[in-house]
Amino acid sequence: MSVDPELAGVQVEEVTAAGAVQLGEGPHWIDSEQALYWVDLLAGVLHRLHPASGKHTSTTPPGKKSLGFVVPVFRQPHHFVVGLGLDVALLRWDGETQCAIERVLGSVHATPGSLRFNDGKADPQGRLWAGTMSTAIDKGVDPQPEIGSLYSLEESGVKKHVDYVGISNGLAWRDAIMYYIDSSAGRVDAFDLEPASGQLSGRRCVFDLQKNGVPGVPDGMTIDSVGNLWVACFDGAQVSQ
Repeated sequence: MSVDPELAGVQVEEVTAAGAVQLGEGPHWIDSEQALYWVDLLAGVLHRLHPASGKHTSTTPPGKKSLGFVVPVFRQPHHFVVGLGLDVALLRWDGETQCAIERVLGSVHATPGSLRFNDGKADPQGRLWAGTMSTAIDKGVDPQPEIGSLYSLEESGVKKHVDYVGISNGLAWRDAIMYYIDSSAGRVDAFDLEPASGQLSGRRCVFDLQKNGVPGVPDGMTIDSVGNLWVACFDGAQVSQ
């Protein structure tokens, strides 16, 4: 297996600037700022860390909702697409104190309090993908099985692509393939992706953690420059490649 040379000798370091969080999710590095953004999902807090200076700031968007993901908007500084409860919204934050929801871009219609957005990410074409999951697990009870879905954000709003999802999580792309994790299934799946339309087809399993003796539950995911998938294993204390 080839390895991205920039990742040779990579080390995992704990980010302690924000102190303890309820559920840290969705890290996103903005290279132009040399800053790391992430969310405390259940607390609904957005964090920013500038490692070179050690400066940490945070904000709580209006609405007192869960904050599933944060994705920066291309060529629009201080603007982000976020998952607020069951809304996909455009957020403006200056990285300090000024924070506002500019508008809601799309919403999933469900019984209030039954579902929320979880992980989300933009594909190489700039199309946002995000999935939902039951909120029952947030309250310490077994979640309703497979009531979530996977969506993309289009000009007309959110578009459903995949049904019967348990815990929608990691996303990654390479060429015309989209990799996807439903944590409840315990595996990484792949779809054939039509880049222009976003149409998905040909779902198949590419890696099953349990069958390969990998501890934990697949959660977040990214891909390096040579096509290796890196999967964060919840309750497994590791990132698997």
